[in-house]
Amino acid sequence: LAGNMNINLASEPIGHDRKGDPVYLKDIWPSAQEIARAVEQVSTEMFRKEYAEVFEGTAEWKEINVTRSDTYGWQEDSTYIRLSPFFDEMQATPAPVEDIHGARILAMLG
Repeated sequence: LAGNMNINLASEPIGHDRKGDPVYLKDIWPSAQEIARAVEQVSTEMFRKEYAEVFEGTAEWKEINVTRSDTYGWQEDSTYIRLSPFFDEMQATPAPVEDIHGARILAMLG
C-alpha cells in the first residue's frame, strides 16, 4: 500500500488524497461490520467452485513452452533469474552436524 517497507503503518500516512491531505491505513481499513458482511457473502461452495481447478492453469499458462526437468534450467544470459554463486562451492552431500562450542546468544525473542 505504501510503496515501500520502511514505514510505520500505524502512525505514518500511506499516501495523500486529491487535496494533499495524508491518508492513513486506519482511514481505509474496513470495520468489523464490513468484514462480517463480506464473509457472509462467501460460501463454501463458492470457494470450492472458484478454486477447484486452481492448479490447472489458464489457457495462456498452458501455452507457455517449457522443457520438463527435475531442476531449473538456468539461462546464463538471463537478466531476470540467475544461479547464485553461493551454490558453486556447495557439496552435494552436506558435512555432518557437529557440536558448537563457545557460542553466545545473539538475540532472545519471545
